[in-house]
Amino acid sequence: MPKTSDDEDYVDPMEEEEDDQEKTHNKEETTSKTSKRTNSSFSSNQRNSNKKKNISERRLKNYIKHDSKSKNKSSSVDINVGLTGARAGDILHGCGEDTANVILKIDSGGIVYAPSIVRRTVEDEVGHDNVLSSFAKHFGLSVAAAKLRYDDCPEADTPNHCPLGQGCSHGSNMCDCEPAARFIILNQGIWQHFASVHGNDEELEEMVREGRSVCYRDVLKLMHTAGQPGGKLLILRPRLFKIVAGPLEVKMDDARLKDPNTTFIDATRGLSEPSTADSEEATTTTESTCC
Repeated sequence: MPKTSDDEDYVDPMEEEEDDQEKTHNKEETTSKTSKRTNSSFSSNQRNSNKKKNISERRLKNYIKHDSKSKNKSSSVDINVGLTGARAGDILHGCGEDTANVILKIDSGGIVYAPSIVRRTVEDEVGHDNVLSSFAKHFGLSVAAAKLRYDDCPEADTPNHCPLGQGCSHGSNMCDCEPAARFIILNQGIWQHFASVHGNDEELEEMVREGRSVCYRDVLKLMHTAGQPGGKLLILRPRLFKIVAGPLEVKMDDARLKDPNTTFIDATRGLSEPSTADSEEATTTTESTCC
């Protein structure tokens, strides 16, 4: 995608945050090297532990909810796209203040990968079984089915701060890489207000009205003005969205409507596209009545 004047002026706060983390990590390594050799084994283990987790306590709180009223102080997990990833056709609902009433649909061929570091850190913190329990509750699945779905979630060793659909770790102001996922904005929600602050409300309305396939760059450029503070540049963090089961559009020329043998049409979808075997089984066991 060609760069614009806005791209040249725009400084990606997520990239700056990543740089700050790297500087902190390097500083810790330098300090560690000056430690006494008698403590080298302990220091090495500690660095490995920090490297393994590598997510701040502040970020961890975005995924884990502690029940202080419970006697055993149990924890549950907020099941969002930062943990589940998303595939083509998945419907995402905004679950944060900056994504209130926003509804997106991942476009054909797109995959949003959940950062492995997030999943690993959350599992280490609350336990794999607790994650599966929260996952099963969120999607209305048995624990056995939840395990299969959870293991099938798309994940990769990607940075945990990248916007939805970014397929690389470059700063978004300097990147021409093809996005890993594009999406369609079904409802712009609070984003309409953010865009209007920068005079881009009409363009956002056109995106929605036309059902345009867009990527994270198309959206973020509407949410800031080059050289001015106050832009909304973090509104596409995966943790601000959740996958929900939702209706699918059935077009009037759909062959299933014309087939006299069709009695049911599956008009809902779950976490992701099932495998061929799952799909064949679902056709006979979990279908909705066609109205």
